[in-house]
Amino acid sequence: MNKKNIVRISGTLIICIITIIIDWIKWDISEQFLMNRLFNLLANGLIVIIIAYMLIWTTIYIYKEYKKNILVSLIPAVILLFTILLHIFFPYTNSYVKANYLISKRSLAKIVEMFEQGEMQYYQIGEDKYILPKGLRFISHTGKVYVQTDSLTNKFLFYVKCGTRRSSGIIYVSNESEIKEGDFGRQYTHIKLLDEHWYAVTMQWLE
Repeated sequence: MNKKNIVRISGTLIICIITIIIDWIKWDISEQFLMNRLFNLLANGLIVIIIAYMLIWTTIYIYKEYKKNILVSLIPAVILLFTILLHIFFPYTNSYVKANYLISKRSLAKIVEMFEQGEMQYYQIGEDKYILPKGLRFISHTGKVYVQTDSLTNKFLFYVKCGTRRSSGIIYVSNESEIKEGDFGRQYTHIKLLDEHWYAVTMQWLE
């Protein structure tokens, strides 16, 4: 593999990593500047444009290089395919969310307990939004917990991953109530019981 090919393949890898970073940080930025839908639309559009450009570039690269070294010519395509699959599928698998829940179970339960004891009021940054205490922000992708309350039920939403098409999360329901369409302003394409009162969900903005 010559130096020119190394540079091209490294460039493909770096650009793909950039799209993943954009996907991960877009929610934190949009939350901070209070422009969720607009910013996420722009971020998603940028990701699509980058990937479309990389598809065209990769096709041209394969066409030019496959006669010289077919294995080397396919490396950018493999990197790009893996990136696309990561954007579309990986964040939403049950195993991914379940693993996140098992790792963070005690910390998640601690936040619920703090809220019920009135300790989370010091972390409130919106009508139904609380920034997580330092040392516990890792349990939610946005670093925040979203709370929906009524006279009988408390529901807590922790983001596991905010993706380009949809988001995955963990919801705690304080009693036997169900998660309903419109809770947290979302519509749900998947709901699965993880543990008593704890659910894995896949969701998107309510239209």
